[in-house]
This record gives sequence, structure tokens and C-alpha cells, in this order.
Amino acid sequence: MLYAAAVTTALAYPLHLAGVAAVRAAAAATMMLPEPVSAAVLSVLCLDERLTAATVTGTVVLLGAITCLALTESRLQART
Repeated sequence: MLYAAAVTTALAYPLHLAGVAAVRAAAAATMMLPEPVSAAVLSVLCLDERLTAATVTGTVVLLGAITCLALTESRLQART
């Protein structure tokens, strides 16, 4: 258990942050926004947490923001 918590986290976060540092700000934001959504989904699936209206609303807002960022980024890429 200690290995799963310490080693995988110690490897994952530096790699994730290196990837974020290597891309444009909009792409980095798009990569980082799903983290709270995945945390909420995993807490429901693994820990039997209940979804509240605030959690569902926040998830919808974040997924909408991710969609807008991805569409804007793809349009900018198409122009260049």
C-alpha cells in the first residue's frame, strides 16, 4: 500500500507537471481541469460517497469549460 501511495505519486506528479510546462496555457488548463471531476467520480465509485447538487453543478461547469477550451484551441490550431 505504501508503494502504491508513495512511489506512483512520486512518479506521476513530476511527469504530469513536466507535461503541463511543455504545452501552451490553454492546453495545460484543459489537462488540469478534469482532476476534480475524476476525484468526485472515484469517490462515488470507490468510497460510496453521495453526489450533491453542488458537486454535479461543478462537474457540469468544469466539463463545459473543458469543452470550450478544447474547441477554442482546435479552432486556433486550424487557423495556423
